[in-house]
Order: sequence, then structure tokens, then C-alpha cells
Amino acid sequence: MNRCLAGLSFLFFWVFTGVVFPSHVRAAGEIPGLEAPQKRFQSSDGKRCYLYQKYVVLSVDSGIGSDTTAFLREAGSDARRLCEPSGKRVILDIKNEDAEFFSGLWSHFLFVISGRGTDRNLMIYDLDSEKLVYQSNFAEPFVLNPSGKLVFYTADDFNPEVKSCPGVPQGQWMGFDVQVSLNLKTLKLTHTGEVRCTSRQGVPDPS
Repeated sequence: MNRCLAGLSFLFFWVFTGVVFPSHVRAAGEIPGLEAPQKRFQSSDGKRCYLYQKYVVLSVDSGIGSDTTAFLREAGSDARRLCEPSGKRVILDIKNEDAEFFSGLWSHFLFVISGRGTDRNLMIYDLDSEKLVYQSNFAEPFVLNPSGKLVFYTADDFNPEVKSCPGVPQGQWMGFDVQVSLNLKTLKLTHTGEVRCTSRQGVPDPS
């Protein structure tokens, strides 16, 4: 997956419709518990600008998904100037490759969700180190608590603790989800001990 980081030369033309969304309007698909943007602007051609206390995030529609660009927020209140990345130091420039959507910020972590239906991935970028620091498939429900622990489900189809799934229709591929907790302060992943069975997309493996 191609990820272009800081140092990228970037031209961007931003035309506002004049619509200002209130701060409680969150990024699409955002994980509960993530930081709400102070302001959000949307242009007439599918561009969205999220203003946070320290960062600015641009989300630009690109087919099914969007390109995401993050840079440091400058002083001032002029939204047009704040949302224009030209001439500024771009921290992350994430090109949409697999139905990827910006999903919010928490502290210096930027969240992107990719994929469609039940086949989705969670990617977490550290804006301080300018790197992808965590990536995994996930399933809902998922929530970030105030202490910085992200709780969600991830696939573990070889889990020996579950022998059968009575709720899965006959003929569908049976899979297992385990609940995990990711501490964003340490990036340590732990299992909560909760396991559930579910049906997967596709067909059962005859082997």
C-alpha cells in the first residue's frame, strides 16, 4: 500500500459552499470516543475539511473512498487559509486504494477505515512519527474509552475455544471473532477473553 508522507509537493484548490457544520457532526464512520473536530467544512465537489486544535485533515472523494491529507494547523480563523495545504508541511498523504475513509482523530493518532461490508480493516497512523503504527481487520461494535483503550473485535478463524456456531445458517462459512483491547499509549494489544462466532463472506473451505 503506497503511503506518501511529509515532503510531498501538493496543489489543492478549495472552494467552499459556505456551509459550516457544528462541532458535534462527526466524520463519517467515526469510532465512538474519538475527538470531535472543532469545525468542519464541505465544498461542492466532495472535499471535506476538519479543523482540530492542532491538526487539519482534508478528505477528498476518490471513487469508493477518499484520499486523506493531514497537516499542522496554523494560527488564525480564516477557514479558507487553514484548509489550504499548499505551501504547508504535509504530515500524511494517504491515497485511497481499497475504499478507505478518514474516521477521526484521538490525540496524535489518525484513524482510517478501509473495505466494504463485513470485510474491513482499521489503520492507525501516528502523526508525531508520521508512520502507520497499527493495522488489523475489525468488526463492530468498537469503541475508544477516555483512557485511550480501543476495544473491538478481530477475526480469529482458527480459535479452538469455539467448536460450533448454532446461529450461523447451514452452508455458510463459520468464523470466529475475538474481542481485543488496544492501548494507544503503549500500542499493546490484549485479549479480553470474549469470543463470538459469526458467518463470513464467501463459501466454506472444503478442506
